[in-house]
Amino acid sequence: METQHSVKNEEAEKLIHLIANNGVDTKQSYTHPIKTNNKSFRISLGRQLFNVLLPDDFEFINETVNKKKLTEIIQRISEQYDAEKVSQIVGGIQYYAFRLSALLPSSFNINGLTPPPEWTRKKDDFLANPPDDMHEYQAQVKALTQELIEFIEASGMEVQNILMGGIKGDPIGDWGAMLVSKGYVVDIENNILGPINHGINDGYDPDEFYQAAAEARRGFYYKTSVVQDPGYMSRKIAMACAKVKIDSSVTDCKTTRYFSLFINEQTAPRVKNRYHNINNEIQLIQDTKSLIGSTIQLRSPLYCKATNGICSICYGKTYEQLNTKQIGILASGAVNDVSINAYMKLRHKSSQVEVIDVDFQTLIEKSKLDRALISQTLQIEKNKIIANDTLRINIDKNDYDEKSLSDAGNAFILPGMIDIMHGEHPNIDFIHLPFNFKVNLFKPENIIIDGKMIYLTYEAGEVIIEQDKYVKEVDPTVISKLFEARAKYINDPEMLVFALWEQMPNLDIIHLETIVQNMFRDKNDLANLARLNDYRNFEILSQKKLPFVDSWLNSMAFEDINKAISGGLLHEKTIQNDPYENLIMEKFDTEEGE
Repeated sequence: METQHSVKNEEAEKLIHLIANNGVDTKQSYTHPIKTNNKSFRISLGRQLFNVLLPDDFEFINETVNKKKLTEIIQRISEQYDAEKVSQIVGGIQYYAFRLSALLPSSFNINGLTPPPEWTRKKDDFLANPPDDMHEYQAQVKALTQELIEFIEASGMEVQNILMGGIKGDPIGDWGAMLVSKGYVVDIENNILGPINHGINDGYDPDEFYQAAAEARRGFYYKTSVVQDPGYMSRKIAMACAKVKIDSSVTDCKTTRYFSLFINEQTAPRVKNRYHNINNEIQLIQDTKSLIGSTIQLRSPLYCKATNGICSICYGKTYEQLNTKQIGILASGAVNDVSINAYMKLRHKSSQVEVIDVDFQTLIEKSKLDRALISQTLQIEKNKIIANDTLRINIDKNDYDEKSLSDAGNAFILPGMIDIMHGEHPNIDFIHLPFNFKVNLFKPENIIIDGKMIYLTYEAGEVIIEQDKYVKEVDPTVISKLFEARAKYINDPEMLVFALWEQMPNLDIIHLETIVQNMFRDKNDLANLARLNDYRNFEILSQKKLPFVDSWLNSMAFEDINKAISGGLLHEKTIQNDPYENLIMEKFDTEEGE
């Protein structure tokens, strides 16, 4: 294998030399005994290099490889080869991609692009009479941008590879913002401003410049205050889930509970190599396209009955492809990767914002809230929630950080998972609002601020929340609140998984199931998992609390060393079947005995 690898390196180096002297698009004859079945194809040096970097028994690639296509190819490679070979292949692609980027840096000055006159006239007509409706405005910008992209593709400009590669920006959103209209923007308080009718390339008038500056301040805020959050959150998850692994002692726990999941085009790839129940027979999912449009019954870590981890049937074959049984660490790494990429996009995104119309009535109807209690206490309108009776909301600033709770003068801006109290002690009813986006919580006339506590009392007729729209984006404050078990209205593991998945839709759902099953604990003994007693009596623990409940050794690497030592050495707090803790405790006991 080493010799074969060396030969491939020699071939790749020869091609790099040819590309450096002749250019990546220079074509020459390419023949391969397996890939092309000894047939000769005239392809570019760039495509030849890419095929050389792939395994000899992998299919012949003779098409443009953009970001989406590359992801698809790497996914197939990960399914066909062992982990060591996959690492070698992907490492080679990365190495030579960097070499190529140094030889042929991609850059483009937008001033060099001259759109066709008929397109320019359409753009001028649009800007002279822009529609008042936000969604229609954005639709027209998208249509104009698409028309320009089609012109670029048809003209064969060099910019096409940059434009359509999926790396140098979003062809519709970013290029529309540069060449058509910046559109609507969002400031640091989540106010929707605009529209900014001019594109970035055209320049702004004073009002538009001010609005663009407001959006830029929001970008700096994310850069300085938010992008570090996913790393810290992933560290907490890793500490909390470090002991979650595949149970090698049992292949199938024989659980009879399943995770019901509706499959569409977006979710289908996320369940491949999982097991589901069809007519009381457990089958491996390989053809995901055939499942689109149906609800499947997944075997899931949420309902696994294995006592020393998760059985391989409830988890699926992902761990085999990645050659690890440490699925808790794997889940934390996946959350870190997806969330960091999402947050970084928030910093760099120049395209128009995606705005969602708020409809509180529909959201409440879809929730599991008590309809009788809701109608008694709240008047739910499409864009407003009004008190029907005396209601109270208590905000503990300790539950939020400076990024998740802000004062906007007449309202607080915070994640919409809010607890409303109705009645007097001991007959208090709680309504847990289920909005996983930031809302404007209006200040009532009766408001008391006492240190870290804010007490809000609403009388009948006072507006509690009023909001027309919200910006669809990954919200780190919402994700943190969910992982830290502060969404008190969620009392079901599937609900928590779905709430997290809505925030991180690009993540394989198995990782969220792995993390969530670890958060639900037996209320009588928090060291025991609630999935083992069918969630009959549970408490949901945060990622910060779990390490101290499960493992004093693991918690020593976290935040409170004194607490960890106290739990482990003084109170003998140990996790079941933890060989590292047992080894240390045995050594400690031996030394004490001596």
